[in-house]
Amino acid sequence: MLAGEFKHTIDAKGRVFLPAKFRDDLGSNILIVKGLDKCLVAYSEVEWKKFVTRLDALGEMQSKEIKRHLMKSSLPVELDSQGRISISQDLRDYAGIEKEISFLGMDSYVEIWNGGELVKETDSYDVDTMKDMLKKAGF
Repeated sequence: MLAGEFKHTIDAKGRVFLPAKFRDDLGSNILIVKGLDKCLVAYSEVEWKKFVTRLDALGEMQSKEIKRHLMKSSLPVELDSQGRISISQDLRDYAGIEKEISFLGMDSYVEIWNGGELVKETDSYDVDTMKDMLKKAGF
């Protein structure tokens, strides 16, 4: 299970250390795509295939736009010998990543955020609202 938040600094060439806790679950071949929340999302090959299969189950009309957004931005990356990945300038621009970067484990995938944006995103939720959502879902 991918969990936890890890902060790193990305270098001028777009290289950043992938948190060691995530390396085994993600493997050496990782797919990075533009997320829907102005972040990037990293999938292992296995989890990416599961995700695309679930999208296909929606039917062509419903999944087409989502798949276009994800597929056109997908970037296969490999870990280098030091445990780093390279993130393209296009993907960094999309997520607003300049120097500080946050990795957030989300069970089966990892979100990659501009360090400051993740704080804004998580601070926007009200604890009482989350409690209500969980209660409605039967928790």
